[in-house]
Amino acid sequence: DTGSITYIPGTYYALGQDGDHFNQALNQGSNNAAPSAVIAALYEMSDHLPVQLDLSFELIEEPEDTIPQGLRDVEEAFNVKRMDGSMIITSSVDGHLTFHDLSGRVIQKYPIYVGSNRVQDHKMPLGIYIARFNFESGQITRKVSWFNAR
Repeated sequence: DTGSITYIPGTYYALGQDGDHFNQALNQGSNNAAPSAVIAALYEMSDHLPVQLDLSFELIEEPEDTIPQGLRDVEEAFNVKRMDGSMIITSSVDGHLTFHDLSGRVIQKYPIYVGSNRVQDHKMPLGIYIARFNFESGQITRKVSWFNAR
């Protein structure tokens, strides 16, 4: 769970809608909901009106990265490299690695064992991902970018 988004009641507003033009052209007769140039632009650009609303965001704070006991730094705990259609994941501890896209959707999950782990990444198109490595005593989160070298 990453938090919540809540609509703030009473803040929804359709730009150009004055309440007198339901299922009618915005520029038919008078319309004081916006300047006449804006009303004309809205009429010409689409049959749908842009809306404005206020939202309240409540984010759940992620726990900070933890380094497994006895290791010097995060890279010693886990490292991800891409090579020949596979990912090489080296780790000093057992755990689970989950890749998320930037919207937070889980793309792929892998069990990770001490040493070098080679996994196929055919379900991972080029792009930017968030890699979250969970292990017994904590977690490490990193941004991972997959791009073709030129």
